[in-house]
Amino acid sequence: MGKVRLGVLMVWLFPLWAMAQSPLEDSTFRWNQLGNKDLIQHPPKENQKIYAANRIPEHSDELPVRTYIITNEEINLNGYTTLVDVLKTLPGFRTSQPSSALYGETFTMRGLFGNVYTKILINGSPVKPFGAPGMPLGAQLPIRQAERIEIVLGPASSLYGSDAMGGIVNIVLPEVDRPMEVTGSVVLNSGLSDEVHLSLGGKLGKDRNVFKYMFYGSSKRTDNLDIDISQFVVDDTLTYQSPFYLAEEEDISLPEIRDLSHESRIVGAQVNFRGLMAGVQALYRRDHSALGAHPGVVSYSDPSTYTAEFIYNYNLQYNANWGKHWSSNTNASYLNYAMDNNSSYVGIDHPISNDRNFMYGASNDLLVEQLVNYTNKRFNVLVGGSYFNSSGPLFHGYLGHPFDDDQIRTDSTGQDYLLNSFDQWSWIDSLAVFDEFNLTDIAGFTQVYYKAEKFNLIGGLRYDVSQRDDEGVVSPKFGALYKLTDDWRVRCFYSQSFRRPTPYFINDNYWMQGSPPGQPPQAAFFKQRRQRLSPENMTSIEFGTFRDINENLRVELHYYWHELSNSIFNRADFPPDTASMVPPGQEFFVGSTNTSSRSVLQAFQAFANYKSKIVDVDFSLQYNIGEEFLDTITDVDSYRSMPEFMGQLNLHFTIAKTNRLSLYNKYVGNFVGGIALSNGQLFVQETAGFFNLDMVFTKVVNRNFLIQGRMYNVLNNINKGIFTTWKTGYELPYVPQFNRTFSVGLTYTLR
Repeated sequence: MGKVRLGVLMVWLFPLWAMAQSPLEDSTFRWNQLGNKDLIQHPPKENQKIYAANRIPEHSDELPVRTYIITNEEINLNGYTTLVDVLKTLPGFRTSQPSSALYGETFTMRGLFGNVYTKILINGSPVKPFGAPGMPLGAQLPIRQAERIEIVLGPASSLYGSDAMGGIVNIVLPEVDRPMEVTGSVVLNSGLSDEVHLSLGGKLGKDRNVFKYMFYGSSKRTDNLDIDISQFVVDDTLTYQSPFYLAEEEDISLPEIRDLSHESRIVGAQVNFRGLMAGVQALYRRDHSALGAHPGVVSYSDPSTYTAEFIYNYNLQYNANWGKHWSSNTNASYLNYAMDNNSSYVGIDHPISNDRNFMYGASNDLLVEQLVNYTNKRFNVLVGGSYFNSSGPLFHGYLGHPFDDDQIRTDSTGQDYLLNSFDQWSWIDSLAVFDEFNLTDIAGFTQVYYKAEKFNLIGGLRYDVSQRDDEGVVSPKFGALYKLTDDWRVRCFYSQSFRRPTPYFINDNYWMQGSPPGQPPQAAFFKQRRQRLSPENMTSIEFGTFRDINENLRVELHYYWHELSNSIFNRADFPPDTASMVPPGQEFFVGSTNTSSRSVLQAFQAFANYKSKIVDVDFSLQYNIGEEFLDTITDVDSYRSMPEFMGQLNLHFTIAKTNRLSLYNKYVGNFVGGIALSNGQLFVQETAGFFNLDMVFTKVVNRNFLIQGRMYNVLNNINKGIFTTWKTGYELPYVPQFNRTFSVGLTYTLR
């Protein structure tokens, strides 16, 4: 199929290439000239504006919070395909490619698991479903089509509510300004992988009656992920006896690993007319269901097992100006999410359920926001309100059949049940209670932004209330930026944020209750039941200063501190493996729980950027101090996924004006990959550090063609990803990452 798709794309590109050989200077169309100016890692600071930080456009150097802007030129020159491709080149981020079945590719933002704690937006509209475990990531976001990607570091609940505890990622699509724009690219990767990215846009009409449109799509498919499997060794006699364990012929300790495939795609459209913008996207992502699991627990041998989901996003925005000082913005979005009901895994020595188990979760999310802005020379005042509702079936993880409404059974009391994948090797009950959720959140928020000659001040407050909360949640923020000189500034920021637990964490919980005290032992099974969880809370403080030493060199120093309380942890309490009966009075639990926790992280960061006509250098160094306290258990002298030291050096060489060579070097020190509670003991997994080098070479052939070569993990080192999956307490020593991989890409642009 990959060869067929490539052939179709080349047939489509050939006539356009032939057109490019004839002069078109007098045509209505204009070619996008790629030259020396395009081979710059960062555009001039005075041209950078970001919307996501304050929900008003502002220069990044005027903000009290730290932000990044990734431009379309950077995306094309680096060949970014996924969001994690972008984030892995930025200082302070940890990434995982691949990572897990539930989340796909993953990242951490300031120590928080970004797929769960970061608000991900397309044109300001949320795209992360409330009913999902977190945002699954692959190539199903419009990265290649984006005009820019805005990244806001740190809590942002004061404007965005729940899910913004880690920060904001806003993917901004362009408004087409020419009669016709076409972009297409094809990428061939080692490991039987291919990518196709297309966009087509234009405009009709004139004056105020201009209609703009854009259609776009991306597809990525890999038949077999090339990952490091040196740790995939099973040394357990009981596992060998399992009928679900398959080993290589030459060594029983080596599990059979077959065809770890990946697929992700997006199809979307956007139209603009006189302040009204409408968009629709259809997203799909699929990964092998064993990713991130121990090969003695979940089978890697069955290529038909996978975890996948569909997301359909519909959004409508209307912007209006009411005189000189007043403006308004109305946003409405509807998000439909559903796991592919054939999502399943094969358990081998799984503590809850073995054989083939199916999974399902879904939600329908409606968000309506109204914002009103008042702006004069010094002040901007923003007032807004939002209504959010999400509903759907609660998550189920051990079904005996693909989910179907016809599979629901009702007992004499009216309770609905589903059949679990029950067999003699499992601890799961044969029935699971079927239930649905419905959450409504109503919020009001305000923000005041004041700009003076020497300083900028910002303050904001949001109040969220829902039927699930015992009382409303208040999210304040305050920030200041002071201009010591024209080229030297300092900034500080304080905020409080929250994250409301989602249906996945509420319902993916299992209890086993033994016989009453005084009664003889009896057989018992894990039963699924809702867990009452309360919101997680975070308080954050940060300080920073940045100075342009000269026109070529900028240096920055930054410090942040945050405290996460009431956090949600994995807890796994299992009966002894040899027990056939559960002792009287004993209770066992596997799932998510709030703990009397306090997790504190401090980070000291230093950044430097040097630019010249030949070389650009980005250097960063980060030192982290963290600790976590869980209930009455001894504290952990570290913070999840955050190494003591992190360093990054990015080098960009411009060669003969139209060639660029980029080297991305990252060092990650030792870190604690996972923290969990198991049978009353604290489970802490410490992992050694690693070094990684990626390389990108870009050749601008002519006005419309760009050729690119990329090499991930140039030194073929053992890289270690982010610990995220499986509530079994039985994990890999580290999450395996890609081996050395190559890709060659061709990009065509007509503007």
